[in-house]
Amino acid sequence: GSTPVSPTANVSMALMCAWASLLVDGVGWLNASAEATAGGRTLLLSAVLPVRTSSAARVLATSYGYGPIPMLSAYDAGTNLPVLPWNTTLSMATWAQPPYAPATTATQPPY
Repeated sequence: GSTPVSPTANVSMALMCAWASLLVDGVGWLNASAEATAGGRTLLLSAVLPVRTSSAARVLATSYGYGPIPMLSAYDAGTNLPVLPWNTTLSMATWAQPPYAPATTATQPPY
């Protein structure tokens, strides 16, 4: 679908709606799944890599709900409010490799 952005133009909802995503070195932004871990205290973002991506792919940034229409699915148990959107570039010290190392998945724990 699309949505109007001006009297003469529409834009794809895929470009407007902001879900969880990972910026992977050499690949670009990938849609990601967000899963509550550590007893609901953290979110784990995961994405499927394109087939020809190196198994040593690095996650350079994470994003969750950061865009014109935030699609928020995680809520704080104490306040029942949605987790605030973010878009964060990671430093080399926080680059993560999947602990199970399949060539088709990249994960990065959130802050």
